Amino acid sequence: MSSLPEHLPIRRRPLHRSSRSALPARSSGRSPRTVVAWLAGRRAVRWGALWGLVIGVYIAESAIAYQAVGATPEARARLAQTWSSNHAMAALFGPAFRIDTNGGFTAWRSLGTLTLLAATIGLLLGTSVLRGEEESGRWELLVAGQTTRAGAARQALAGLAAGLVAMFGVAAVVAVGGGRRATVPVTTTGLLEISLSAVLTAAVFIALGVFAGQLAATRRQAASLSAAVLGAAYLIRFTAESVSGLRWTRWVTPLGWPSLLHAATSFRPLALVPPIAVTAVLAAASLAIAGRRDLNASVLPDPESAAPRMRLLTGQFGLSVRMIRVTAVSWFTGQAALGFVTGIVAQSDSESTSGSQTVNKAMARLGAHRTGAEADLGLSLMIGAVLVSFAAATIVNATRREEADGLLDNLLVGPVGRTRWLLSRVALAAALALGCGLAAGLAAWAGADVQHMGIGVGTMAEAGLNMVPPALVLVGIGTLVHALVPRATATAVYALLGWSFLMQLLGSFAGINHWLLDTSILHHSTPAPAADPNWAGAGVMTVLAACAVAAAVVVFRRRDLAGQ
Repeated sequence: MSSLPEHLPIRRRPLHRSSRSALPARSSGRSPRTVVAWLAGRRAVRWGALWGLVIGVYIAESAIAYQAVGATPEARARLAQTWSSNHAMAALFGPAFRIDTNGGFTAWRSLGTLTLLAATIGLLLGTSVLRGEEESGRWELLVAGQTTRAGAARQALAGLAAGLVAMFGVAAVVAVGGGRRATVPVTTTGLLEISLSAVLTAAVFIALGVFAGQLAATRRQAASLSAAVLGAAYLIRFTAESVSGLRWTRWVTPLGWPSLLHAATSFRPLALVPPIAVTAVLAAASLAIAGRRDLNASVLPDPESAAPRMRLLTGQFGLSVRMIRVTAVSWFTGQAALGFVTGIVAQSDSESTSGSQTVNKAMARLGAHRTGAEADLGLSLMIGAVLVSFAAATIVNATRREEADGLLDNLLVGPVGRTRWLLSRVALAAALALGCGLAAGLAAWAGADVQHMGIGVGTMAEAGLNMVPPALVLVGIGTLVHALVPRATATAVYALLGWSFLMQLLGSFAGINHWLLDTSILHHSTPAPAADPNWAGAGVMTVLAACAVAAAVVVFRRRDLAGQ
């Protein structure tokens, strides 16, 4: 029997530091047939319960808001006339169906935002639980024992299913508890249908993320593929609502299926078939691929295995830029595209809502003192500020994952100091927020200029900068949590962002306690250009963010590195 030549190198993937502690002590006594399901389920249930709470509160808040806009038959008729025929708003948030009823209004107002939120949550969870865990090396110990690759994938899918159950359970309880207490209550069945619509969207995109993870070589590549599908789905929905002859394409996009259900009005069970069927097909295809491929192998080529490209690898900061460049470009492009569309539709939207006392009162509560197209742009950019903060949050969480996955060890054993590394990541998060804000503002100006609205580029640039301070506060608080309680970083930043968004919505439709409003990081920015930017408040938020980062640096320098 011949032996291998001595000069032949054997490339063996090193056992990742985080994989050495892949199995917590509490899972050591579990059966191989359940341990992956338990680990994946524990994480998915935690995420599902958190976002189920956000979904439920949002639905309940929408039900309560109806009493402010549809208190009289005249108000309900005006509401239906204002929004039902507005194709621009339908393209952005989905079609309005029977919004003169409490159920139709609640479904339209909540699902217009929740479908995008649920899709994003699904992609993040679907790509991380399988491909993310495999890429980090934690599956090596499990598959090396009595668990097969296909069996591990089945268990992981079971854990994700448990997370969906938790999401629906929490969302349903909160939505029913709040929606039934409204002055004009939504039926319990209707609230359950709305909750189900949002959770089904999350299920579709979780399955998409899992499937992309089986095709891709890395979690980053899987996330990019999934995000591209999400962008295409939104583009199809936008086209379906903008062109009357293409309404049938609602059946093609996962973002159009929730509107086809007609939740809380005239529920159509047939519309349940596409999301359930697509989820089942993607899950089955993922299991088939997982059982045939080797661990850490992929159907698509690994972009990192191509000829080495040394671009940006000139130091620690360049490495950090290279690691987030795909994420940054995606967020920057998305914000610019959304801003441009916002600018184009602002004129037609403002014409359809002109004279609406409900809209004017809501904008006045947010601090707007201008009406028309400027008010519409201000409202849209306030929603864009949530996305800017979300983009910054992804960088904060990526910073935590770099430490959790053991990648930071390789830097700190060299000449890179802890302070330098942490501050460079904070600077990148702040730069991404600044770039996204300016991109949204300037792109909105370009779209508005196409419609000859006469809004100056300087005004819209200021409106874009006005979106950034809340994101800076989120970066500062997230970095401080990362330093103090590393494992709570993702939960803290997303919970703060979700709470802030909910408080802002409540504040726009009802007068609530100003102490509650002040807890929202979004409340301290104005809806520019419908109002002048509050630069004093922006300065205070920036200083608070800087103080939080300074405290984080002190704590981070003194503690040990924390894995998973």
